[in-house]
Amino acid sequence: MQYNIQPLYDACINSLLADITVENAAKNFYYAHLLNSPNVNEIARFISDKKKEVILTDDWMKINMEHDDLLGQQLLKILPEESEKDDKVYEEKEDKQVQVKVEDKKEKDDDDEEGDNEDSEDEDNSDSD
Repeated sequence: MQYNIQPLYDACINSLLADITVENAAKNFYYAHLLNSPNVNEIARFISDKKKEVILTDDWMKINMEHDDLLGQQLLKILPEESEKDDKVYEEKEDKQVQVKVEDKKEKDDDDEEGDNEDSEDEDNSDSD
């Protein structure tokens, strides 16, 4: 006995395309890719049109980090004419990611130093007692 899942598949595909936004474009593109959706090009075109905004979303960065730049690679396969534009955009994105990581590390180092300074001040105060 086979299950008739085609209506469910169609409903999933339709929901991915129904209300696409900058915030959900990365997830929708990823799911459309997983489902081998024939409509993945529509989502790719949306991402292409709003690329600078979409690639800065948390979902885009998270999915690409977890799946070795899968979304970027798939987008280029679907829209090869975007390749030259993507090079510049990806460089900007990588620079921002590196900058965020550096800033996070600096903040952590600063927090560690403050904690060390407080510990040494406490020791100094207890020595003078």
